[in-house]
Amino acid sequence: MQNNNSPQLVRGLSLLDGFSLVAGTIIGTGIFIKTAAMTQVAGSAGYVLLVWVVAGLLSLSGALVYAEIGSIYPEAGGEYVFLREGFGTFSAYLPMDGLDF
Repeated sequence: MQNNNSPQLVRGLSLLDGFSLVAGTIIGTGIFIKTAAMTQVAGSAGYVLLVWVVAGLLSLSGALVYAEIGSIYPEAGGEYVFLREGFGTFSAYLPMDGLDF
């Protein structure tokens, strides 16, 4: 017999929870691990910060594009659907891993 007053696990994440999870992962894997190597190559901390800002803006624009395309074609299949609608069936079947364009 279960006790109805026992705490229950909430199976859901809020927008803030999701944002915190993604931001923490990016900061943990990117800034703390790669900064020393990037500074050696760039030669200046200012250049490294500039690269991070530009890369962040590019990532944000890519995420917004994916969100927009996903709202236009709300069917299962992800990138296959996007490529099929944009470039035809043949290009959608091409393997995208390992191809250098």
